[in-house]
Amino acid sequence: MRVVWIAAAALVAAGAAWASEGEEGIVSISPKLVLFQVLNFGILVVAVVFLFRWQMVPRLRAREERIRKAIDDAERSRVEMERLKGEHAKLVEDVRSRAKDILDNAAKQAASDREEILHRAKVEANAAVERATSEIEQERQRVTNELRAQVADLTVAATKRLIAKEMDADTQRKQVDEFLASLDKQAAGR
Repeated sequence: MRVVWIAAAALVAAGAAWASEGEEGIVSISPKLVLFQVLNFGILVVAVVFLFRWQMVPRLRAREERIRKAIDDAERSRVEMERLKGEHAKLVEDVRSRAKDILDNAAKQAASDREEILHRAKVEANAAVERATSEIEQERQRVTNELRAQVADLTVAATKRLIAKEMDADTQRKQVDEFLASLDKQAAGR
């Protein structure tokens, strides 16, 4: 490249010296000068074509290739982004679906647990009522048995008194009334 520039500079200097021989005036057109200018222009065109063809074209092609590669990379990235976006949307939908299923299952389990707890509470309440009823019945039976025993004892005692004394009808009636009054007092005391 340097060689071309050096050669072009040498030709321009030599041509300028050759064309300036025998100048006749300020505005004169010399055929040597015109030939020299055409020759210089041709050399300049050859130098520019050489530079463009051998230096600029490979650089422009490399730049074009880099741009094309960047565009292709951008397109691949866009396609990949669209794919990932679709996968992300599907994943979000799956997560929402799973969360809904979990919540539904939790609600069903809670309802089932509630029913089970209510059932157990009813069973325990019924068992407590049964126990209380049984205890009340046993206590009533015990009190009834005690009353019968006391009535029997009192009847035996009253019978002994009646037998021990011979009584007339008024005395017997008085004794029975007293006996019944004592039973009422005992029942009221308990």
